[in-house]
Amino acid sequence: MRAVQFGVYFFAFMLAETIVNDQAARFFAPQMVNVVYAVGIACTGLGCLSFALVQKLWRSAAARRAWLVAVGMASVVCAAGVVLLQSPGWLLAASFLMLLAFGHMGGAVHYAQSMAFADQGTVGRATGISAGAGVFLQYLVQRLAPNMAVPFLVSMGLSAGLLVFFANRPLEQPTAPAGSRPETNRRYAASLIVATVLLTMLFSLNDGMVVNMHASGQVALFGPVRLFYCLGLILAGFVADRKQRKLLPISTLLIQIFSILLPALLGNSLYHSHLALLYFCGGFYVIFFTVSFLAFAPDTQDSALWAPMGRAVRSLTTAVVVAPIPLLFARFGTLGMTVVSCLLVAALLPVVWALPDGSRHRPLPGEPARKPSSREAHEAAFSEKYQLTPREREVFSRLISSEESIQQIADGLYISRRTCQRHITSIYEKIGVKSRVGLYQLFVEEQGKP
Repeated sequence: MRAVQFGVYFFAFMLAETIVNDQAARFFAPQMVNVVYAVGIACTGLGCLSFALVQKLWRSAAARRAWLVAVGMASVVCAAGVVLLQSPGWLLAASFLMLLAFGHMGGAVHYAQSMAFADQGTVGRATGISAGAGVFLQYLVQRLAPNMAVPFLVSMGLSAGLLVFFANRPLEQPTAPAGSRPETNRRYAASLIVATVLLTMLFSLNDGMVVNMHASGQVALFGPVRLFYCLGLILAGFVADRKQRKLLPISTLLIQIFSILLPALLGNSLYHSHLALLYFCGGFYVIFFTVSFLAFAPDTQDSALWAPMGRAVRSLTTAVVVAPIPLLFARFGTLGMTVVSCLLVAALLPVVWALPDGSRHRPLPGEPARKPSSREAHEAAFSEKYQLTPREREVFSRLISSEESIQQIADGLYISRRTCQRHITSIYEKIGVKSRVGLYQLFVEEQGKP
């Protein structure tokens, strides 16, 4: 079901971007539409990052749920404003607020997707298929619906509704509680960010021109050629799950290189073929920055920050580079932009080459692996001795290492109080104690035994 939520969000997000650009094209010149697109995409990136900030500020699960409900409602209200408002100023305000709220929702959706598929080895396929389904649904809507306003508002309401629905359901986390996970591999995280920035700059060289041409009516972005985007997403999702994601960075870079060489060799004579290749390439690019961070997030101390980081980095980088691209293209032409693309590929090569070695968290090169403390080792042995399940181990760890109440433990593990109480009862029965005090005393006694 988390994959369904991701697909609906992806579908609604693409419609939101399209509606904002189309509405802006009614009031502004094509060059100004690129600026509106840049500011809007920056709002999306900031919204993604704001999700982690809210997670840090509000520890109460009830407060977090209430905030998500408020953000979801605000996104729907602003979406209605985007459709109905006729004043350019108010239209821009509603558009940017909607994308800010939608970015925050995206942070929650990416975090849920990351946690749901942690350690399963299928996050690529789940993400690729759900995103591909969202693209296909967008294609059908834009081909068949006479008026985009109604399906747009319905998709926004459905996306917000699913977010609120899942916010009230327990969220399964990785078997290791956040406090016991290893420190974030900062070098690998930095490499992922740099690779995403460079790939975004490379992809934006073409993307900015396409947005500008769509706004001026020179090309239609949502014809059958759009289905190549769907194909790229799904295929890249399957590639991502092969060899622990070692193939994804290399394949993404190779396809990017091919997308540069083809138009340079053929010129604009086969523009629709170039557009199809651009879409297919875009599928690999999106899966790369999405799945890489989704898979990396559970191995970090701050999963809520890192899960949507790919989307945030992509959005903020695009905001910086997309607006001046038409001017640069007019100044330097196809040859000049091809040279810039080649330079970006040269910068990407060493970064992408180093990425596969960090497909999962591991100590930095030259660092010894962190050895568990004697207490952690005893805790693991104790749990193994009494055959506690992974979730029971999480509850057990908090019972003996903190003074949290049952409700606080439940909130920290994103489970209901009733579920938490059931785990505690099972722990007591397996270990043969009747209280939390008795559990702690037995744990300390066995720790002192040789």
